[in-house]
Amino acid sequence: MRQYPMFIPPSPLGSKSPKDWSQDEAKKYKDWLLSSIDERITNLEQAFDERPTMDPRDHVSALGKKVAKALLDAPFSEASATGRKLTNVGYALAADMGLLVARYILHRYPNSIRWERVRKPKSDLSYNLPVLEGFKNGNYLDPIAGSTAEAAAVLRGQRGPEAWVRILEFWSGKAA
Repeated sequence: MRQYPMFIPPSPLGSKSPKDWSQDEAKKYKDWLLSSIDERITNLEQAFDERPTMDPRDHVSALGKKVAKALLDAPFSEASATGRKLTNVGYALAADMGLLVARYILHRYPNSIRWERVRKPKSDLSYNLPVLEGFKNGNYLDPIAGSTAEAAAVLRGQRGPEAWVRILEFWSGKAA
């Protein structure tokens, strides 16, 4: 496998916490992220030799199996005192799986689900970040944070390769 592409936002956004971004910086990040999704997903599919299928669940499942296995080793994770942890490359891989799930949800529910930025409260974990909104339950999905949390759970042995299918099915069930 060739080197997996890092997840690096435009300067100076990567050197600041999203909580410290101005509204213009938050917009710049959202614009960058949305313009990067197709290329990042194409890189994900090429890296794991998986092409899109007619069924999003099958596609996410096939990639999930390969990604869950890859996460267990370098360069995607490394040993730490508390077990394996994601590397920056592992974070990029997990983020891309989240973006894939988000793209399928948006494609299936174009009239109700949309990208928005979390603007308040500032204490929100996803403050200033792009999230999917429009779900029946009033909650939002931060696909990157959700996916990286699932990837970390895979490393701890608490989740398996179906983690991303479960995200897709859960949030699709909340859309309307």
